[in-house]
Amino acid sequence: MTYLIEKNIPIPTKPSKAGRKKGALRIALEAMEIGDSIVVDSTKLTVTRSTMYQLNLKARTREASDTTTRVWRVE
Repeated sequence: MTYLIEKNIPIPTKPSKAGRKKGALRIALEAMEIGDSIVVDSTKLTVTRSTMYQLNLKARTREASDTTTRVWRVE
């Protein structure tokens, strides 16, 4: 195998933690202000609560329908 030597190639910036991109849920939770709410699929409720805990955010939840839950940011 032959290798090509290249010059003046910039080093890319480091990716976020563990090289993973932030998911849509985390981005939404980070953008929420006190009193804001979102609707999540009830199957994602544990992930939502875990993410809010990691972000040190407080929340209240109520069932919106049989398959969805509304999550409010409080405090």
